[in-house]
Amino acid sequence: MKKKKVNKKRTQKKRNKKRVPKPRITSGLTNLKKTSSHHNEMEEAPSGFKIVPNAIAIIEFGKPIMEKGEEVCDDINVGLQMTMACWNYSITRYDNPQTSKTKIINLLVDSFKFNKREADEFLEKMYERMLYLVPPEIQPEYKMNVYMRIEKRIVLEKFDYKKFSFSDTIIPPNETDKNIVNDIRKLDSFIINRMDYDKWEDFYLRIEEETISQYQNWLINKGIDEVEYLDDFIFYVSIFFDYIYRYGMKTVLYKVSTKVFINFFANHVLRKATEEEPEELSKCPAAIKYFFIFLKEKEYLNTTRYDDIIKRLDKQELLFINRQNAIK
Repeated sequence: MKKKKVNKKRTQKKRNKKRVPKPRITSGLTNLKKTSSHHNEMEEAPSGFKIVPNAIAIIEFGKPIMEKGEEVCDDINVGLQMTMACWNYSITRYDNPQTSKTKIINLLVDSFKFNKREADEFLEKMYERMLYLVPPEIQPEYKMNVYMRIEKRIVLEKFDYKKFSFSDTIIPPNETDKNIVNDIRKLDSFIINRMDYDKWEDFYLRIEEETISQYQNWLINKGIDEVEYLDDFIFYVSIFFDYIYRYGMKTVLYKVSTKVFINFFANHVLRKATEEEPEELSKCPAAIKYFFIFLKEKEYLNTTRYDDIIKRLDKQELLFINRQNAIK
């Protein structure tokens, strides 16, 4: 079958587009009043809510602000700054109803070309949005996550692996593959021996690019040649590869633990993929599963390690789908 040509510029453009600067979290729901009961990160959210990282709640809260920002200027940073300003004001005002709004009113006037009455009305709407979206009185004690209201229910289905005519024929490693595997193992040794990151940063950046490029070629040769899926698979695997080696996980690809998978799916990928449509998130576990198949075929993983990782990954895929559906 003739393969579709992958537009690498388009792929890179999409990856860059998704890496939009995130608002710096200077304060959050950790300042809100808590209920008398003590919650933890594993407790289920109340009916009608789901557990999300603080950053996701702030980004969801700020959507009306970002939309307003797009109307008046091309600088995304203006919207991000006003999101944090309105968020911090709302948090402070909940604890102290007498909080002055003069400063933020002036910021809204300057940033969005409001008059003062319009700025005041907009700020009131954002305060009410905070109370509705993340009601302070029900928030958990665990400071990294919050209960956020489910505004739109989307049933996330497990990825359909039969969507493609995925070839079961093993593609033996060529010289490029062998060099990449050797370099990944060298990278592993840096992690295991706790070498300072500054000493291998440039090496890592080269290996990441080469590995992801070769993974893309492998996907195409295996029958996954639709640009839409290639873009997303490459995006998610790039996030995962980066997470393993550059986020202090103290692990390597051949021994990814259940704990690492849980942290990745429950928090990290949601913070990195904020522009993804919710129904597209099922591609994430699939992309990583294909990546481990790739690593096995290229002889980085032996059968025993591969089977152990896939068993853990299959379980986390189901948990990830269920968590996103906010099953009660």
